[in-house]
Amino acid sequence: MSANPQLTEQTRNARTVFSGKALLAITAWGMSFVVTRVALESFDPLGLVAARMIMGAALLALILRAGGRSVMPRPADRPMTALLGAIFAVHLSIQAYGMQHTTAINAGWIIGFIPAVTAVGSWLLGRERIAGVGWLGLGLGLAGVLLVMAEKPPQFDRARLGDLLQLASCFTWAAYALLAVRPVGASGALSVTAGAMVIAALLTGIPAALAGVTHAPLTLKTALAAGFLGLICSAGAMCIWSSALVEHGPTRIASLQYVQPFITLATGAVVLGEPITMNALSGGACVLLGVWLISSRRPNVAPAPGGPGDFD
Repeated sequence: MSANPQLTEQTRNARTVFSGKALLAITAWGMSFVVTRVALESFDPLGLVAARMIMGAALLALILRAGGRSVMPRPADRPMTALLGAIFAVHLSIQAYGMQHTTAINAGWIIGFIPAVTAVGSWLLGRERIAGVGWLGLGLGLAGVLLVMAEKPPQFDRARLGDLLQLASCFTWAAYALLAVRPVGASGALSVTAGAMVIAALLTGIPAALAGVTHAPLTLKTALAAGFLGLICSAGAMCIWSSALVEHGPTRIASLQYVQPFITLATGAVVLGEPITMNALSGGACVLLGVWLISSRRPNVAPAPGGPGDFD
């Protein structure tokens, strides 16, 4: 079927840019679980998060200053940016602690539940409705998560804890996505992301400095892993994702996280040699089917009013 003749060239271009931005960010995040496992060979979880935030905030500050722009968002958006920073610190910390106790593949499938949590959050905020089949999808997705968690990886004594922490991070990420739309729309993705990372760096860096950043000597492998997490996953991916968030809203870009578990699955199996179990595959299939049922039967959340993102 041919494209809608009323679709303007500008709209076509916006959709293309959105797809590239969101998919690039999600690809980096899909690899991040595997890279985190590598980095944790030297870093303590809180120390790793602090290193990520410091590197990410420094890179974004340099980019903003080079462009003659303020590192901080406009004053009206600073309280929300501070809250976003606190959420981001908690989100990454519980994920890092969780990765000490579960496989990257399990984490990837569980994180695939984020769009369902985002949809419920939008419903609670009165931004959208969820049809009856959407609630069925929510139940199916949750059942899939429980199925993934049912099989304990033999190499992890506290795998249940690790899986539960990854599930908790679905809620922190949904909160970030839903709260970030307006400040990012008004102040831009770069400024809000940089400001949030500064707050997250302070909240994690001070206790990490007191308790110790690493538990083993740094190696080239673990240093490169931390650099990838800080510069690519935290700074780069967060900015392009935030820009896509403003253009299309959290519902639409959350649905693209279907792709993320497959990236984690492939990299976890190849890089870490993690086994691909039937529980992970069948549970993951339930998660994705449930998320599809929710996403296919509800309207998209409208993008936030305000200025465009930084990467238009």
